[in-house]
Amino acid sequence: YRWFWLGRLAASATMQMSSVAQGWLVYALTGSGFALGWVGAFGSVSTLLVSPFAGVLSDRIERRHILTATRAGMVVNVSLVTLLIVLGRIQLWHLAASGLVGGALMAFMMPAQNALMADIVDRSTLLNAVSLTAVGMGFMGIFGASGAGLMIDELGVWSVYGLMVFLYVVALYTVIQLP
Repeated sequence: YRWFWLGRLAASATMQMSSVAQGWLVYALTGSGFALGWVGAFGSVSTLLVSPFAGVLSDRIERRHILTATRAGMVVNVSLVTLLIVLGRIQLWHLAASGLVGGALMAFMMPAQNALMADIVDRSTLLNAVSLTAVGMGFMGIFGASGAGLMIDELGVWSVYGLMVFLYVVALYTVIQLP
C-alpha cells in the first residue's frame, strides 16, 4: 500500500499543478477567458466520453497494467508539452490536444486505481486506506496548486511542467513496484 499511496500522491499533485499551469499558459498565450474555458473543457469532454468504456475495461484487464500504461502515457503527454514550452513553440491547439489525451488517460486511470486499492489492502483496513488516500490528495491539492503558482513566478511555467514529468515518472515507478 505504501508504494500505491506514494504514487497516488505524486499523480494527485500533478493534477493540481496542471490545472494552474495550463490555465496560466492559456491565458498568457491568448489573454482570453473564453479560451481558458474551452481548452479546459477538452479534458472533461474526453473523460466523459471515455469513462464508460474505461470502467468496464478496468474490471476486465489487470489494473496494474492499466495504471502502468496510463501513467506512461501521461509522462509522454506532459513531456511533449514541456518540450514545446522550452523550445518556444507551444500553441493553443497543443494544450487542447494535450488536455484531450490527458482526459482520456485519466478516464482509464481513476477507476483502475480506485479498484486496485481494494485489491491490495485487507478488507479490515480498507476504510483507513481510503481515508489516508483522501487526506493525501487534499494536501496535494493545497501544495500542488500553490507550489505551481510559486514556481511559475520564480522559474517560469516550464518548471511546473518539468516537475510534473518527474512526478509522473515517480507515479509510474510506484506502480511497477506493486505486487
